[in-house]
Amino acid sequence: MKRLASSLITIGFLFLIVITVVANSAPNILWHPAGIAKNGMGIYSMNIEPLDLNDHIEWSKLNDKINITGNGKGSTVTIQAGNELGFSGLTAKVMDFQFPTLFNIQILEPKTINVVAFIVCNNDGSNVPITPAGVANKIEKANEKLCYAAMTFNLVEIKYVSNTVWQTVVYGGGAPSPQMLEFEAVTNPSNGLKLFFVKEIVHTNGVDTANGLRRPNAIAISPNANDTTLAHEIGHACGLYDIYDLRKIGNNFIYLQGLVAADRMNPLDWGGGLYAKNLQQAELVKRLLMYGYTNDTKGCIPHGDVFGLDAQQNTPVMIKVGLDGMNRQPQHLPLQQP
Repeated sequence: MKRLASSLITIGFLFLIVITVVANSAPNILWHPAGIAKNGMGIYSMNIEPLDLNDHIEWSKLNDKINITGNGKGSTVTIQAGNELGFSGLTAKVMDFQFPTLFNIQILEPKTINVVAFIVCNNDGSNVPITPAGVANKIEKANEKLCYAAMTFNLVEIKYVSNTVWQTVVYGGGAPSPQMLEFEAVTNPSNGLKLFFVKEIVHTNGVDTANGLRRPNAIAISPNANDTTLAHEIGHACGLYDIYDLRKIGNNFIYLQGLVAADRMNPLDWGGGLYAKNLQQAELVKRLLMYGYTNDTKGCIPHGDVFGLDAQQNTPVMIKVGLDGMNRQPQHLPLQQP
């Protein structure tokens, strides 16, 4: 789970310190990698104030499924997963204080999924919504997020499709999107996950828009999509659901209330409970990859279900947003030339 956690502890009788626990395997990515690939690498860190105590951090592993590289001391630790699948984890000691398990880590069989991208332009070839380099970048960003599920997406082909009607994908109104239904019917010998890059995705009400849309066998992405949109839609393709911190019902809003608590997430995601003091569940939900609204800071794939609002119910429930609910093999049909 994306962990920006803090806790106050006393070491001996001398120090009152603030502990912040984060994990990342790429620069500026601050969520807890619930999983890593077999033989994969992970980088974890714990920052302590005053900072001169960082030199006193000593890391230890829970079992031999992972190895700590280097001397295992200091605020940052790098691990190397071995060949054995299953669960491991990291804990740490600071002077005489022994932490509980800070990070639970699942070692997974890596999955590679081929991707075929369709760039949809006008009938005359104009109004191209994205460049090939842009497509590659979107897939690279999705790989950064989904590496925590040991998934890698391999772009095998980019196709240009001249079809003005397909440029605007319309959704809503209680019926499937006609464009998305046609996207699903597109097939191609490359047999990859189908991504359609379009000019816009608009609601039948003429007001609302979407950055991404998914049917069981096709994904549409608009130029407004941010670095998390594609990974989010792939999450749906892997069986995960949207989670929200608020929903509008008629003219009223329903808000997710209350603090983060152990019974609001999988025990593996609780990890000792070192979350920021007074952290609201609504704030934690915004960190999840499957958060239903646009948010540049989302991206966490937790171990399991998380308590939040879903797209249908008016009361909070546990929602399938984590690794243990993923099939890690996005659903798609064999493809054929349009």
